[in-house]
Amino acid sequence: MLPCCWKCLRPWKGRAPRSDRCDNDDCSDKDLELLKGCDTIMMSQVPGVGPCPSTRACPTCGLKVEHDKTGCKNILCPRCQVEFCFVCLKFNTKCLETSSYFTACSSGIAPRQTAMPIWNRK
Repeated sequence: MLPCCWKCLRPWKGRAPRSDRCDNDDCSDKDLELLKGCDTIMMSQVPGVGPCPSTRACPTCGLKVEHDKTGCKNILCPRCQVEFCFVCLKFNTKCLETSSYFTACSSGIAPRQTAMPIWNRK
């Protein structure tokens, strides 16, 4: 049985090992495509924040999450239970060292993510 590509989930085509993708013509990572092309949002209760990508990958486990655009800028990942800033992608405690729940991050808005975090459970 041929190994399966972790991005397109089809039989691996081409040289291996390779970390970016296999050689199937339309091999792509749907999650990364979503992160790269999602809409942007404004956070109405956090002045000076926006536009920000509407979908982020949790920096701990990689689960795709969306902010409901209300309340503070932090979000609790439903899978790993880690709280992080949806704007700068830092862990809650690190972000709050230089800002607050309802103020813009001192480091600004993190760019769109181009890689999925890999969860290493402890």
